Amino acid sequence: MKVKEMYAMLAKRSGLTQKQVENFMNTFKEFVLECLLKGESVNLTRLCKFTTRIIGDRRFTNFRTGESFIAPAKIAPSVIFSKHFKTVLSGDAGNPVELVKIRNMK
Repeated sequence: MKVKEMYAMLAKRSGLTQKQVENFMNTFKEFVLECLLKGESVNLTRLCKFTTRIIGDRRFTNFRTGESFIAPAKIAPSVIFSKHFKTVLSGDAGNPVELVKIRNMK
């Protein structure tokens, strides 16, 4: 699904205009980025958790030249999906009606 299609679908379901949905999504993205830059995580209950993780120094070798080098440590974004979200998506939900409703949403 493309972004404009998603905005149209969200606008239709929420009763907002596409411009309002776009403004909200842009504000939400900025908010999540600001929190991650401060070292905080953002938890969306029953959906996912946005967080960061530190990837330490790593040693690499160029197999063509045999030269090895070290990639410096960096902070990487991470999204962890909730157990509920994974269960519903995999079809293992205790309530199959919930899964059917989600799959039939259009």
